Amino acid sequence: MAQPLAVDIDKIKSIIQSNNSIKKSTQTCVRQFLDLQARFLEEVDTVYHRLDTVEHVADIFPDEEKKSILNEFGPLEQVQLAVCGYNSSGKTSFIHELLGYGDFLPAGEGAVTARIVKFSYAPPEDACLIKYSTVVDYTKVEDQVDLSNCFKDNKTAKTRTKTLRTIIKKHLGRPEGFDGNSDEFVHWAKSLIEIRIPSPTLELGLHVYDTPGFLSSDAPVLRENLLALVASVRPTLVFLYDNATVSDDSRKCYEQLKVALHSQLLGVDIFFLNM
Repeated sequence: MAQPLAVDIDKIKSIIQSNNSIKKSTQTCVRQFLDLQARFLEEVDTVYHRLDTVEHVADIFPDEEKKSILNEFGPLEQVQLAVCGYNSSGKTSFIHELLGYGDFLPAGEGAVTARIVKFSYAPPEDACLIKYSTVVDYTKVEDQVDLSNCFKDNKTAKTRTKTLRTIIKKHLGRPEGFDGNSDEFVHWAKSLIEIRIPSPTLELGLHVYDTPGFLSSDAPVLRENLLALVASVRPTLVFLYDNATVSDDSRKCYEQLKVALHSQLLGVDIFFLNM
């Protein structure tokens, strides 16, 4: 197995554990705050709205959008990381390096796939590929492929990578002959593929999502899928671009990403990475 990114694994694990502890404490504080606010409003609602000066000068309550975010606040145990960027920006190479299992994902010039792919940890005996019917509903499993044979001790790294690539390409490679706006393509692209493998990096508590890049001319389903993912798991976004000056395609892709996520960008962190 190739070595994942050269980092202090124990240090990262400690940071993630501390982060989870902070998230749980924050969640408790949020629930207490909302409960206290609800009881307070029940007591003073009538008086408060009669005092126009207080109501309009003292901004003591969150607006509806912020209250909605607080009500939905439910941090996940794992760190959620979504890799974004236009085609050929280095997303696949970055994910390969991060996971440490060789070049097993489809790669090439232009649009190679159109499905969101989730990578999560599983021990070797439980490694598998799961196809869900939508990006957010993990109860609707359409297919499951056993990958455990790829991680047996008698497999060489080369054989493992080749076998993984062959299996995974069947589920990720764009179908030929489909128009990007056809019902067939939309139905195909809406599925989410989860790949569970024994990557030491994922074992730290990471869920990594590989998301297709898109421009304004691409199928709307690509934007809809990304919006659904962000609204569901609130990941940290890593936007990859292909050169230091930022190509026109990468710039347009980022602009479309902002348009697609306009209603969900509040509270979502975006980091930029030049590959």
